[in-house]
Amino acid sequence: MEVSGEVIEGLNVIGGYAFLDNEITEAEDDTLGNELPNVAKHSASLWMTYDVIASVAERLTLGGGIFFKGDRFTSSANNSVLPSYVTADVMAQYEFGVGEQRLRARAGIKNLFDEEVFVSGFGRGLALRGEPRTFTAELGITF
Repeated sequence: MEVSGEVIEGLNVIGGYAFLDNEITEAEDDTLGNELPNVAKHSASLWMTYDVIASVAERLTLGGGIFFKGDRFTSSANNSVLPSYVTADVMAQYEFGVGEQRLRARAGIKNLFDEEVFVSGFGRGLALRGEPRTFTAELGITF
């Protein structure tokens, strides 16, 4: 389920939630009835942006979001669990004109608080770590 919209002028919100009730329904081993590996029952996100400056000539947008992924098993045997986690991202974007061209400068930080998260796992004892705090920058032009 997803909901989005402009709450007040310049403030945009998008939020989502997913519930996945999964079960192995065919198996030739003792995993029948277990949950699928790496599938969280619950996941959710909330992202907001606000146009601090919004004119024909320029636009400054600030934004941030939080993302949740519930715990999940790492194998169809359901004998090892990856913990749930929450991460946060932030961004700033500035759009402006130079002659006939529109320029866009964007910077962001993913996993703002440098949370140690595990995004997937395999069997017992092998888990893949998610990205640490990551800084991004981008410059774009429209012509």
